[in-house]
Amino acid sequence: MSGSKTKETKERLEILNCSNDGFYIANEDLKLRGPGDLFGIRQSGILDFRLADVFQDAKVLQRANEAAGKILSRDPSLSLPEHKKLKEQISLHISNGMLGTTL
Repeated sequence: MSGSKTKETKERLEILNCSNDGFYIANEDLKLRGPGDLFGIRQSGILDFRLADVFQDAKVLQRANEAAGKILSRDPSLSLPEHKKLKEQISLHISNGMLGTTL
């Protein structure tokens, strides 16, 4: 719901109406706004991933997100033996302030 009747607002609301997939929403918003401004919050600097380029590697990033979702749906606390190294790496990134959550 919005009081604004601009074309841009209608387009954004339609994106949200069509999907709850964060990658789809982010991709569509990126098309509307460009990489410097995501959903009204101005980003400083350049989008700089250490392992991937958000534009060139979008499909790989989406597949990685799907794979992570499958792992977490099967083992939310990453307590299975095959996820030990993954949990260690995530914990390392959390302790270094690179991720904002805990396991």
